[in-house]
Amino acid sequence: MEENRRKIRDMEKVAETFRRELDRIGLTDKAHLDERVSKAAGYFIPILIEVASDVTPIMSVSIDNKDVKKTLTEATDELLPELSMHLQSMKDILENGFSIESYLRIRNDALLMPKPKTSAKKLKPVKEKIIKTKPTIEEIYSDNRHPELIQPLIDWRTEQYISQNIRAYWVLTQRTLLEIADTCPSTKEELLAVNGFGPAKWKQYGEEILELIAKHRK
Repeated sequence: MEENRRKIRDMEKVAETFRRELDRIGLTDKAHLDERVSKAAGYFIPILIEVASDVTPIMSVSIDNKDVKKTLTEATDELLPELSMHLQSMKDILENGFSIESYLRIRNDALLMPKPKTSAKKLKPVKEKIIKTKPTIEEIYSDNRHPELIQPLIDWRTEQYISQNIRAYWVLTQRTLLEIADTCPSTKEELLAVNGFGPAKWKQYGEEILELIAKHRK
């Protein structure tokens, strides 16, 4: 774990240096910019793969403490999809160069990917069906009472974290987003009752979310 922390700290330092270099290059020299972005992708890919390979076995560790197990599960639920999304994005950059359209497509596909609810054996026929026809939001989240709200909430969250240059779950975690859609709050009190949505989130995003829900609610 300490080795992983060191790798992440090193990546953050490199990322900060790279961010300053991108600001210096700007958009005037696109060829140079594309070259630097591709080199950065080549640097980060093996490190992300190594971190992911170290994190995955932790999920199979038996833990008796329910609180610790819950915290670990929530952390891995957020981290592994994030790692997978970044890896896919980096590989796409190496193959095709960077484009905002490809990045948003990869991120949205990662956000919409459903979590498995059954064993691997039971999922085999489902995988074959998904390959043939891509499921809709309503099919993926059939247990959600208001699936029509999920895509607008995802689109709104994407705008927020891109404009603020922060991680998606800093705006709303996937679980909080899905619970907002499921409960469909129409008042401040109802929205504050959602797990993970406290007074600070209300101050930042509360009124926007209520307006979005009112606009898209069936």
